[in-house]
Amino acid sequence: MTDPAASKEGSANGELARVKEEWREMIAHDLRAPLANIYGVLRIIEDRRPGQAVEPAESLLVGDAVGSCRRLLEVVNLYMDILQMETGMAPVRVESVALKPLAEECAKRQEALALQRGVRVTIEVPRTLAVDADEEILGHVVENLLNNALKFTPSGGQVTVAGRRHGARVELSVKDTGPGLDVQTAAAIFDRFRQAKARHEGRIKGNGLGLAYCKEAMAAMRGDISVATAPQKGCDFVLGFGHGAGAGSIGARRPATTFR
Repeated sequence: MTDPAASKEGSANGELARVKEEWREMIAHDLRAPLANIYGVLRIIEDRRPGQAVEPAESLLVGDAVGSCRRLLEVVNLYMDILQMETGMAPVRVESVALKPLAEECAKRQEALALQRGVRVTIEVPRTLAVDADEEILGHVVENLLNNALKFTPSGGQVTVAGRRHGARVELSVKDTGPGLDVQTAAAIFDRFRQAKARHEGRIKGNGLGLAYCKEAMAAMRGDISVATAPQKGCDFVLGFGHGAGAGSIGARRPATTFR
């Protein structure tokens, strides 16, 4: 007689194995495409005669290859960062971080994309608001969320970075006026394995590593991340801090703490 519990567990394990395989195939595809482009350009250069002048079209190909290298490095670096976060091997240097200047710096680094997309970015963070976090890691998280918001918000839309305090909890949110997500997609948004299936079905773009990194990075800093969204209602990603001292106002600067 079949044990229903064992059968259910076996089915769940089979599904997990399947989505992990889909994710591995997705990463392999994302690595193969830029590598193929780089290889093609290098073959063209290899076949050139010594001293032969570079044609304008060939210069464009070299530029494409450089872009492919950049995308390749982004995928590999994100993948390695996630693995380090998951295994607790990434050193996290926690200190008091003022949120307004951090948000302003992240927005400045995304200014070119905002202008290109025709999207307005506003910062609504009190100058005294601070959290205990790793400034570099938190900056990567906020910039990743800003980059996603700008890519998915149509021209004329708006992205707002806002900070607020609820008792001992401090939140920093990145809200956009984009198309939003359905319930099924939102449920898998931080899971890199389930995102592979969503991308295969055409419900998301990209490799899903960026938001997976955000989730692991926030956990490493003893914080959390969530999203409020609905179709045609935009996305509101919220970073939460509230389980350690220093989630609140800027005061005397404490010495940094490093942990793994």
